[in-house]
Amino acid sequence: MAIVAVPFVPYVLTYLVFYYSYNESLRAQVIGVLTGVVESHKTSIDDFLSERLANLRNSGNITGPAGLTQPEVLRGSLDSLHRTYGNFEELALFDGQGRVLTSTGDHLAARMDQSAETWFQETIQQGRHVSDMFRIGPNLPPRFLASVKLKQQGRDFVLASVVDSSRLGVLVEDIRLGRTGEAFIINRQGVYQTRNRSGRLIEPSGLKTPMPFSGVRILEAEAEPGRAVIQAQVWLEGGQWLLVCRQDAAEAFAPLHKAQWTALAIGLLGGLAVVTCTVLLVRRLVARWIQADREKEALNQQIIQSDKLASLGLLVTGVAHEINNPLAIMMEEAGWLEDLIRDETQCVADPKARAEFERSLGKIKTHGRRCKEITHMLLSFGRRSDTGRLESAQLNDLVKNVVGLVERLARSAKVFINLDLDGTLPLTYISPPEMEQVLMNLLKNAVDAMEETGGVIVVRTRPDGADGVTLTVQDNGPGIPAAVRSRIFDPFFTTKPVGKGTGLGLSICYGLVERMGGRIELHSQEGRGTTFIIHLPVRPPNQGRPARTSA
Repeated sequence: MAIVAVPFVPYVLTYLVFYYSYNESLRAQVIGVLTGVVESHKTSIDDFLSERLANLRNSGNITGPAGLTQPEVLRGSLDSLHRTYGNFEELALFDGQGRVLTSTGDHLAARMDQSAETWFQETIQQGRHVSDMFRIGPNLPPRFLASVKLKQQGRDFVLASVVDSSRLGVLVEDIRLGRTGEAFIINRQGVYQTRNRSGRLIEPSGLKTPMPFSGVRILEAEAEPGRAVIQAQVWLEGGQWLLVCRQDAAEAFAPLHKAQWTALAIGLLGGLAVVTCTVLLVRRLVARWIQADREKEALNQQIIQSDKLASLGLLVTGVAHEINNPLAIMMEEAGWLEDLIRDETQCVADPKARAEFERSLGKIKTHGRRCKEITHMLLSFGRRSDTGRLESAQLNDLVKNVVGLVERLARSAKVFINLDLDGTLPLTYISPPEMEQVLMNLLKNAVDAMEETGGVIVVRTRPDGADGVTLTVQDNGPGIPAAVRSRIFDPFFTTKPVGKGTGLGLSICYGLVERMGGRIELHSQEGRGTTFIIHLPVRPPNQGRPARTSA
């Protein structure tokens, strides 16, 4: 899982950085496009309106207000404007009090006094005015009113014209922003001044008109339930109309969504490849680890058996004496029996000869049993068929067997082994062959340490609470120096001379005791001896086989 997770960390970080950077870049690009569109079309629309007002002003200035009071002159000016620009449809001249002086149509002259109208007041105050859209017929395109202020001989006049908005509608509807983009103009009351994508015109748009602001404003909103849009807004004609350009967010950010799915697909494929390679690699590694563990276990068993054989080799001399003495007695008694058997009649009839015969047979049986016990202990110590199998065994019997093997070797080094065994000791959960090897190594090391000075070894067994027992091997030898105590269980570490020790004995003891679910402790002082205390369980942990660990 760690191998799988690690490659995904840089991928996720890269994806997040990429997503943030690309999202910001694409958002800036979309905003830049919208801003450029509305700014360019704002310029075109403002130029169109300014041009119409300028055309109207120039026509009035060329003829003059006095001339425009004549209906023929006013009609000629309208014909000239319509012929040149094509949008002007009706002209009317008003004096400074809003009274109609002359008019070419009925729309502007419907009311003789326009002084109270907003458009007239703004024209007098600001010198120009463009009104909202209005209809003059059910099937006709909307119109707007353009008016300018003229002066002559200190008097104010207002020249107004009804202008066809078709050209203005084309400027707005010509804006293209993809498949879902649209542009339209609304007034301060939120009423459409040009057609939107659904064709609505001079109807409430439902948009909340913001307070006048300068420049272009970008915002994201919900045009209708489930339809998010990104839009750009800019005020026209000094804040009278609002130009809105908007596009569905889904279309505007389609490249981002496409990049997201592409990155996700690449991530899934990459993740699948990582997982597949990881699974195959881990399986291969696990197979190799299992094989290496098996080889290591086999090697450990070989080392343990070799250590056993080395111990047996050291015991050969003492065991040979132990076996030779009973055999010599047996040979002597057998010769004596042979002499008695030569006179068969005397052997059977003479009670003294018969008693001698029975005595000799008894000695032969006794010493034969002794040889059998010695060979049995050797075979028990050297066997390997049940090595590693944990079972309940009597630790005291095992101690007696091992001490019986080592005792002859110890006596030759003037070392005496005393047993202090608790008769109430419970059965212990151990591997008997491995426990024999541990005790053999500890006794052999103690004998080696005291072979020049002699000494005493005490082997003690005691209960260790309700769940364990302790086996103590204590000697009064020279002890272990403090500088090397921390390394005493390290493999191949030895304080013995070259050629006399391999440094594996205590390391093997440590591993075997750990494997049986126990632990081994060392207590030593220079000049006062060494004590090894082995703690062993009396039952498997959780009534199962205890965990087996190597040293």
